[in-house]
Amino acid sequence: MVRRIVWAMMCWAMALPAGLLDPRPGITIRIVNFAGVPNATLQRAEREASHILGKAGVAAVWLDCDAALTRDVCRSRPGPSELWLHLLKQRPRGLVADAAGFARVPPPQEGDGNYAAISCPVVMKAAKDLEAGVPVLLGITMAHEIGHLLLGPKAHSPGGIMRPRFGRGDVLLANWGELLFTPEQAARIRVALAARR
Repeated sequence: MVRRIVWAMMCWAMALPAGLLDPRPGITIRIVNFAGVPNATLQRAEREASHILGKAGVAAVWLDCDAALTRDVCRSRPGPSELWLHLLKQRPRGLVADAAGFARVPPPQEGDGNYAAISCPVVMKAAKDLEAGVPVLLGITMAHEIGHLLLGPKAHSPGGIMRPRFGRGDVLLANWGELLFTPEQAARIRVALAARR
């Protein structure tokens, strides 16, 4: 009898939306994988970015907009806690020489249209130059650009995940799970997400 009750409670909990079980503010990241990053690499990068966001008190859900099951969802207008992330197969013209990505955060009067993009060739080259794993470098770049969507375009800091350029020391911190948002940035992110609810 007890086993049946426990099993029923587990099934009920799995059927609930993630936000009801996780008290942290949450975001959904809609990914469009123009670069064709392999699923295993992308999933490891998502785990890395989720760890960084989680340490800031934010639960992340990743939505693969290239998958057949999610295409219709991705065609709908995003909700206030949904963000777009594009993985690009080419380096966009106008991107600063060593920048791996960018975030477009239009003024509020323009309405929707914010998204982040990552140039995968730049990430691959940086991974080689820094002797880093591609999933780790892609994951920290994803967290950085999502940080811009939540904190604004001028959110760079001297240290942590929002520093303008990553070096070997940052990769080591990432490998140890210690390349994070600063406490002040984490607090600002949580306030920003609370305002979107």
